[in-house]
Amino acid sequence: MSGEKHPMRDVCVELLLYILAEKARWAPCFEILCAQMALESGHGKSDLAVGYNNFGGMKYRPWMAEVGATPSDYTDWDNDREAYAHLPGPEAYPPLKFKLMGKNRYRRTWKKHKEPGEFIRTLALCGYVWTLPGFPKKRDDETTLAYRTRVAAEYLKRIMKIQGSGDFQRLMDDVYQSATKRIEEGGGHV
Repeated sequence: MSGEKHPMRDVCVELLLYILAEKARWAPCFEILCAQMALESGHGKSDLAVGYNNFGGMKYRPWMAEVGATPSDYTDWDNDREAYAHLPGPEAYPPLKFKLMGKNRYRRTWKKHKEPGEFIRTLALCGYVWTLPGFPKKRDDETTLAYRTRVAAEYLKRIMKIQGSGDFQRLMDDVYQSATKRIEEGGGHV
């Protein structure tokens, strides 16, 4: 990162300021959420992150218009063309992320936010695991449960690897400094 701004810095600063202002109980999970964004967006370099300010691969839903998101056709990694959320800027990501996490199957992550490993596993099971090609349709049989556990464990391992990297730690240092400066200057959360 020598001298140049990390592509995820602005969205991570917005996320931190949003958590501090609106969702303080989520503070212990801030770096996990940033690592998840890094994993989902290729460290902020994916076409979806760069062109759409969508760092989480979120498909568009009509309720997303509340935070200024618009539908945009995008061809994903599986070569499927679908409507993904196009966000007006990094400041729109945090409210959209938390609104999504309050919906349906994500709601259970609220209960797990103080246990980082369980929080990551639940995030993986809620979103990432269900969208994998060939995911078994029956969700209660032994084979499906074993598959879900294996994929969630791999997701956890990848998140923890990102969190342990020097690049990620430098990003977090920059984010904390930038957020502190904005707060001191009275800029806080937009």
